[in-house]
Amino acid sequence: MLELFCKPVASANSCSAMEAETIQKNAVSPKNLMSIRNMFLLLLLVFGGICNAQTITKYDNIGTYSEGLVALKLDGKWGYVDETGKVVIALKYDNAGSFHEGLASVTLNKKCGYVDKKGKEVIPLKYDVAYDFSEGLAPVKLNGKWGYINKKGKIVVPLIYNQTSGFDEGLAPVELNGKWGFINPKGKEVIPLIYDFAMVFSEGAVAVKLNDKYGFIDKTGKEIIPLKYDDAGNFAEGLAPVQLNDKWGYVAKTGEAVIPLKYDKAESFSEGLALVELNGKYGFLDNTGKEVIPLKYDFALDFSAGSALVKLNGEGFFIDKNGDKIDKK
Repeated sequence: MLELFCKPVASANSCSAMEAETIQKNAVSPKNLMSIRNMFLLLLLVFGGICNAQTITKYDNIGTYSEGLVALKLDGKWGYVDETGKVVIALKYDNAGSFHEGLASVTLNKKCGYVDKKGKEVIPLKYDVAYDFSEGLAPVKLNGKWGYINKKGKIVVPLIYNQTSGFDEGLAPVELNGKWGFINPKGKEVIPLIYDFAMVFSEGAVAVKLNDKYGFIDKTGKEIIPLKYDDAGNFAEGLAPVQLNDKWGYVAKTGEAVIPLKYDKAESFSEGLALVELNGKYGFLDNTGKEVIPLKYDFALDFSAGSALVKLNGEGFFIDKNGDKIDKK
């Protein structure tokens, strides 16, 4: 859902068209430094005091800042810099992900593995695709099949699945023969593979799709919200965005539509506010549905650490939760 807003659950260094379609609900990859996403990342890095503008702008592309490092690309090769702009991992890789749980996936000569923050290749570059670590495990692909490895590189869930994602709240969605279900960290299929699509667990619930309709189940597999929606997102702060007849709103875990389905786009709540779009303009709601920051922006991202990046009349800047512009020096 929400191609402009979604947060990645796992970033693949390379993937098939089918895998890309699956990941699309959770992540959007930047194409170049002048993309909207990268302009906002540039603002975040510079105004957030992470790196200076001269350091960042000399690179061709930037990744996501995470755990003190950010991936940068120059002359076709990726590496990592720290908060001062110092190169700490040489720019020698064909692709590079962000750090999660102390490790980052990297690609060289079409093979993927993992490096630590010192640049040591702690898991050999031998996989066809490698996703981020979460809850101590990472999905990897080899010879067309997916499984999971731990931080020592040991395969803990056999590579037997067609598609996977990362672990959240102790469970991970997996797909085999066109059907999705969930496994635990030992590889046991605790929720049968019966769904056409499945997202990741959040706040004890997950959106699943069957016969072109979305609803929600709990960790036992019990249906808690009927599968009647055209699309759905993750629960956050007690509410989840859902779509029906091209309009978005929010439901509680009781299934009650607590915020009417009237928006063109709607993101999960973050720090008490949710990003929504109507007629091409973006703003923010509170959990009662009140538009506390008017829908007037040309583009916006979620709140993080008390501020949100917005774009208005060609200018990108930060706002606080009152909607006031923040002067970040």
